[in-house]
Amino acid sequence: MNDFLMMIETEKSWSWSVIVLAYFILGLLIRNLLLRRTFIKINELSRDTARFVRSEYSSRALLGWIIFVAALIILTLSWMDLPMLNIWLTWGRGQCVAFMLFIFSVLLHQKACTHSLLKFIDDRMSTKGDI
Repeated sequence: MNDFLMMIETEKSWSWSVIVLAYFILGLLIRNLLLRRTFIKINELSRDTARFVRSEYSSRALLGWIIFVAALIILTLSWMDLPMLNIWLTWGRGQCVAFMLFIFSVLLHQKACTHSLLKFIDDRMSTKGDI
């Protein structure tokens, strides 16, 4: 295992794919841990309601996914240690910026989920007068 980790650290021409895979797995795991309960509760609603909330969430969460991928690109470029990027994007700076963008993307996903639920409540109140 130690040899494999050393090989990842020294051979950056292919090891960026390991970093990308680790980022995706950890990122989606953290997102799932934070939003799982909310999505379970949404699925407990009626089929039409759950479909409406999921479609609203999907349309509002696009910016969160874009920032998630931007963090991945910055992390990958800083890992590859390209000479033209070494002036401003070192491994430490890349990690810091990618971490901040990842946290921001999680917050955007939370916001999208909240807004989709509030839109459902608002629509329900305007049509039926009661939740």
